Amino acid sequence: MKVWEEKDPVQRFQRYLAKRGIWTPEWEAELQAAVKAEVDEAVQNAEKAAAPTPETLFDDVFAEMPAFLQEQRAELLDSLKETR
Repeated sequence: MKVWEEKDPVQRFQRYLAKRGIWTPEWEAELQAAVKAEVDEAVQNAEKAAAPTPETLFDDVFAEMPAFLQEQRAELLDSLKETR
């Protein structure tokens, strides 16, 4: 909606910095290039990483894994043993 575009905090801050001579088109281009390079590197590293094992599906979801998920994880591990 057009009415909300003027309230976009990112654009408002960018305009604020531009009025003070901090945000320039050159600086924006440098910033975008640096961010793109960082994201590209992260993607390449992720693509090189080994695929996670199925049992990790349950890891890092809860501080303490609930009993029903412990049971599901155990069932998964048992079924994986049967197929290997």
